[in-house]
Amino acid sequence: MIRMSLLNDAANCGLAASIDDKSTNAAALMGTAFHAAVAAHYRPDVEAFREARAIAIGQLGGEHEEEVLDMVSELASIWDPPTSAIFESPIGLTRRGLAVDHGSPEAITQGTADCVWSEPDEAVVLDFKSGARAAFNVPAPRDNLQLAGYGIAHADRFGKSKMRLGLYLAAEGRWIWDLVDLDSPAGTALWERVRAAALRDPDEAVVGPHCSDCYVRLRCRAHLLPALSAPDRVSALEPLTAPGGLVEPRKLMRLLHACQAMEAIADKGKEFLRAYVKEHGPFVVDGQQWGPIEVKGREATSVKALKEAGLYERALAVGAVRQGPPTHQHRWKKAG
Repeated sequence: MIRMSLLNDAANCGLAASIDDKSTNAAALMGTAFHAAVAAHYRPDVEAFREARAIAIGQLGGEHEEEVLDMVSELASIWDPPTSAIFESPIGLTRRGLAVDHGSPEAITQGTADCVWSEPDEAVVLDFKSGARAAFNVPAPRDNLQLAGYGIAHADRFGKSKMRLGLYLAAEGRWIWDLVDLDSPAGTALWERVRAAALRDPDEAVVGPHCSDCYVRLRCRAHLLPALSAPDRVSALEPLTAPGGLVEPRKLMRLLHACQAMEAIADKGKEFLRAYVKEHGPFVVDGQQWGPIEVKGREATSVKALKEAGLYERALAVGAVRQGPPTHQHRWKKAG
């Protein structure tokens, strides 16, 4: 079963929503700690929330702990939920769009909403995002299948035909809201997208432009094939050997994915090698040694420090600070 938290990934590819190697990183740990700390702050009488907060914060430590607690304090200073608000609300959703208990065999997807409550005319569902790039990589509420899944299920549970969906971007201290009428064409279309994502084949890899930003692409067989399989690599790199002229766009996409896969594998390999020699020391082959070599550091100027010291305009005038010309980035964006 594809979880509600992964429905946005499943909209493009079933495999992207199902790969799980039990690994994590600092950003994910901070997200877990932020959610736990928010629930414990607003509902301090719930022992499970207090325990979850203590464990999640304890796993962070150092500057990350302080950063999470600062974000919680910022939220607490600008928002007071209604007394009826339910934090960490588990729920499931059936093929017909009806709410069921989390763990029900009838559920096609399930998850735990960060915060929900019922208003006279609508169900309100919130999702808290602590990532620094959430403003760029988290879909707006009206297009967010994770939020919509929670919203549709809770709207049914509360007996409402409308859902107010909210995102809180903790890094910016900013709210984003959308109201969706489930009886409208837009509401019906959103439900169909949720159901389609939930019913994706979790073992099917779908190759497309979305692969470039996929978090699990280094563990995806379809993405890595051009880098690891000789026949697939030859096929993907074919445009490099072709005479001049136009190339079919999907061939160019395969070439791009092959290059990205090879770059990612190279970066991962170098990361492993650096970590290895840090622990075991340099390795020697045929009289040559590979390992770290100390080099002189480069001199650098901090624009921020110059501005704080009141020296920026002077540095600009004498050419110590120069504004470079505009540059170009190559990446996917909506055509047109």
